[in-house]
Amino acid sequence: TGRVASRSPNLQNISASREKDIAKVLGEAYQSPLRSIFVAPPGWVFVEADFTGAELFAMALMSASARMIDDCLSTSKYKHDDERYIDIHSQVAVAAFGLTGIRATKKGLEKAGYPTIRDLAKRLTFGLAYGRSDDAMLRGIQEEGFDATMEQVKAVKRVLFERYPELKSFFEACYQRPENPGWMMNAFLRSRRFQAVNDDLSDLARQASNYPIQSVVGDGLSLALRNLHRYPERYDAYGELKYKLSLQIH
Repeated sequence: TGRVASRSPNLQNISASREKDIAKVLGEAYQSPLRSIFVAPPGWVFVEADFTGAELFAMALMSASARMIDDCLSTSKYKHDDERYIDIHSQVAVAAFGLTGIRATKKGLEKAGYPTIRDLAKRLTFGLAYGRSDDAMLRGIQEEGFDATMEQVKAVKRVLFERYPELKSFFEACYQRPENPGWMMNAFLRSRRFQAVNDDLSDLARQASNYPIQSVVGDGLSLALRNLHRYPERYDAYGELKYKLSLQIH
C-alpha cells in the first residue's frame, strides 16, 4: 500500500489501553509511562499533527459517493456545534442502534448516556477500510472491551451501506479484482498485482478491499510530508522556521 511500517520497537502503535494497564501497575505517578520515554531536546517541543478521518475521505473518494464526500467536507467547513457539521460515526451509530430524539454528535451521544456506541461504529467502519471480515471485526472490538454482538456489527454495516450505497458497490467490485483482471490502481496511479496461492482468493479479496483506501492514505501522507519538508526552502528565505520531521506514525 505504500504505507510506512515500524518495528523493534513499533513506534507507530503506542496503545492508549496499554498505557492505562501499565499505569495501573506502576501507580498514579506514571500516567503515560510509554509516551514519557519520548523527550524533546532542550529548546524544542514536540508537535503532533493528524489527518482526521483520512480513511473516511479515501473511502468517499474511491467510491465516488457524492453524499459521503459532502459529509466528509463538512468536517473541515464547519465547527462541531454547527448543525451542518456531519459526524459520520455518530450518524451511523444513532441509526444502527435505533436511537431517537438524540443529536447525532459525539457530545450528543455522551449527553444522552451512550458514550461508547460512537467508538463502536467508528471501529467497525474503519474495520471495513482495513478489509476485515465481520467475525474479525467482532473479535477485535470485543478484545478492546466492547460488549458487542454480531447483530450490532451487521447493523452498522447495513446503515453505512444504506447511507452510502456507492460504498457497498465499491467494496463488491474490489472483491472481484484479484481474479479479474488481477490488478488494481489507486487514485495516485500506484498499481498492485494479485497472485493467488493455492487458489486462495478469500485473503486476496480482503487485501483488494484494503488496498485502494490504505494506499491513498499512505500516498497522500507521503506527499504532505514532502511538502512540509520542502516548505522552508520555498517560503522561509530568512531561515526563521526551525523544525525537523521526527516520526511518521502511520
